[in-house]
Amino acid sequence: MGDNISSTPQRTWKGLVKLPRLYKVATGILTSLSEQKGSLYNHLSAAKHRRTECLAAILTGIVRQRSTLEAVLKESRLLEVNPGFNHELALVLLYELLFSNKKTLPAGNSRINQVLASREAIEKALRKVEKAQGKEAAVDEQAVVHPPRYARVNTVLTNTKDVIEHLESLGFHRKSYKKSRGFQEFVERVACLEPHEFMKDLHRKDWLVFSKDAKLSHSQLVADLHLLLQDKASGMAVVALAPTPGSVVIDACAAPGMKTTYIAALMENTGKILAMDHDQERTLSLRDLVQRAGVSGICKVRTADFLTVDPEQSPYCDAEFILVDPSCTGSGMTNRLEPNPRDAAQNLDRLRKLRAIQAMLLKHATKFPKVRRIAYSTCSVHAEENEEVVGEALRFTRGRFQLEKVLPEFENRGLDRYEFGECCVRMSPETTFTRGFFLAVFVRVQEEVEEAGRKRTRKRRAD
Repeated sequence: MGDNISSTPQRTWKGLVKLPRLYKVATGILTSLSEQKGSLYNHLSAAKHRRTECLAAILTGIVRQRSTLEAVLKESRLLEVNPGFNHELALVLLYELLFSNKKTLPAGNSRINQVLASREAIEKALRKVEKAQGKEAAVDEQAVVHPPRYARVNTVLTNTKDVIEHLESLGFHRKSYKKSRGFQEFVERVACLEPHEFMKDLHRKDWLVFSKDAKLSHSQLVADLHLLLQDKASGMAVVALAPTPGSVVIDACAAPGMKTTYIAALMENTGKILAMDHDQERTLSLRDLVQRAGVSGICKVRTADFLTVDPEQSPYCDAEFILVDPSCTGSGMTNRLEPNPRDAAQNLDRLRKLRAIQAMLLKHATKFPKVRRIAYSTCSVHAEENEEVVGEALRFTRGRFQLEKVLPEFENRGLDRYEFGECCVRMSPETTFTRGFFLAVFVRVQEEVEEAGRKRTRKRRAD
């Protein structure tokens, strides 16, 4: 049996009890990323580990060196020589041995000892791989657009003014700019931010922008969830949904919970949020974040597949807003690990399967009798997961829903080969200074709203 990462430590790490917890947590996050469950950014924010900076260094390092690590792993035959060695754990240990500052591993654990015993073969493999890759393997850092670090003020627990004052007391300096000069000046100012500087976001007053090198993980603001490290693009899905205070909202694919907590904030912590995720472990993380963020009073969390939820069953039948942010290829994530090398046919097959599930989830959302707005979002750049899914769902509704021109302040719209492309938004490091993201909003046509009301009236009279 391999080193399978699961929710049961005594089973998962049988024979590996001495493995440093830092490596356990890193391997768990790496496994989730390989399965396309969430982003590195959100996993790090939700991680319960006192050495968050070290954890981030390992994982972001693997992001940069993934292709080299995979090649070394194959060339050294580490997994073949040691049957059952977990693939993600091997990547973590190889990175620590070859690319970390210390370039060593603490001996004692059986898997670590196996790596150390193969050190000569591993280092020989690295030299061979680097020689074969040559200069072409080096990442051209100048050509890569690195989004800044965004942080959302948790207005349920605090306010922007107090957070800014706290940051300034820690030595951070707020930079100002003229919003009237538009997005270009905003981007230019953000690009020049030093690690100890920050700005208010151009579009949202409850968001702050920091240098990508800002050290925030150990801040008490972050620890207390007064400041949530969340990419702006994912937050825009909630802004586009525009839930009103006191309303009923379904977050259909809610884990790890960043969007869920933002929904609560925009609703002024009133109303009801029905948040779910099909994965039990992810639901536990979701419930924990909801509790710590101060929104558990209005948020009901459960482990469930959204497709199994009956639209006519209470309390789901009362939902007025639904957010559908399903699992996807993650091709828009600048900090998502590169996929393991696979043949093109397998990649295409996986994309098709994801697209089918995404379409089912979105179409299911349109079946809820009182829903007025549905936001659909992915962190993918593929049309198959974006415009194709939106088009299929739109046809499915047979005129009951239409697309709203979402977030008109963003110039980069959906692909123009689709007649509804102008209604959608595509975000990217190059165009919006965020991670890659797609967003569309469905609104029920007024006639449908009125007819639904008439049907409910007739049903009450019949009863």
